[in-house]
Amino acid sequence: MIDLRENPTCVILDIGCVRSVSSRKAANAFLKAWQNKGNTVEVLPSNASFKFANSEETTCKEKMRIWFNTDPCIYTDVDIIEEGNVPILMSLPQMQNLRFTLEATPEEVFLSCTSLAYFRKPLKMSTPRHLVVDLCDIVAPVFS
Repeated sequence: MIDLRENPTCVILDIGCVRSVSSRKAANAFLKAWQNKGNTVEVLPSNASFKFANSEETTCKEKMRIWFNTDPCIYTDVDIIEEGNVPILMSLPQMQNLRFTLEATPEEVFLSCTSLAYFRKPLKMSTPRHLVVDLCDIVAPVFS
């Protein structure tokens, strides 16, 4: 089981999420860990609005653009919410953008992603039992 507080480059795969999102606290921890591993990330303006099940709303001012070391380069965007302590949630549209294929079996769930040169990697689970991916584990080398 993965404790996301101790693994800031891990993201929850959330097929119910329409946009990838993170709290400021989780985003800051991710930025520090991601850049320390020599990877590229940009913090860009955002004006995404979110409405939550509890009727609260927020508008994001920033997002992270996470670049993967592929040829051609690809990225994923994560909007940053100032409130709360939400870990990074990767949305279904971002999983589609990266062309994720999930294979669920009774024993494990596997991830394949051709654009990241990834094939049938067994996924881990967070302590509350959500599927997680460590983005540092799946960064592929640049193709020659």
